[in-house]
Amino acid sequence: SAPTLIDVANAPLRGPATAPAKVVEFSDFMCPFCRNLAGALSQFVPQAGGRVAVYFMNYPLDNACNPKLPRATHPGACTVALGSICAHYQGKFDAYHDRVFSTELRNPQAADVVRLAGEAGLNAAALEGCLDDPKTKADLAAQIAEGNRLGITATPTLYINGRKLPRINDFVPVVDKEARKKGFPPLTP
Repeated sequence: SAPTLIDVANAPLRGPATAPAKVVEFSDFMCPFCRNLAGALSQFVPQAGGRVAVYFMNYPLDNACNPKLPRATHPGACTVALGSICAHYQGKFDAYHDRVFSTELRNPQAADVVRLAGEAGLNAAALEGCLDDPKTKADLAAQIAEGNRLGITATPTLYINGRKLPRINDFVPVVDKEARKKGFPPLTP
């Protein structure tokens, strides 16, 4: 089957854009499985020798911003997602991502997001204003719409070069295979 084209125009990128394995990660900052994956990817990408690039797409399991959901599995996830978009505007997405994923959040409010952003070295005052900006909400809505167009129902969901990864455990072998196609040597375990 042909690879699925995914619009990552406003998604932050970790790793080189030229990487042979282009990963699109649909994630919720309050999902425990997403936290585990985020930690693993943060370590793996710098060690992967230019083989992999990860585009982060928000898919908050919160009906405050995700129209597909009947209820909020993770109340407050929309606010945290908006914070990540604002962090990306500041060029500090990775710092925000790593700080938030290392924090246990329970129904976070705007004030919690602003505090975490400040702790991550962002301009907290600018971020506070950004959370309510219509452009921020539109950019988040576009990421969620892309997830809904693809029929995503759970987080994390990964696509590698436009193909959905059936199991997270297959991540490294698939990245290795895509990189070898482009002449990279095999990844050493």
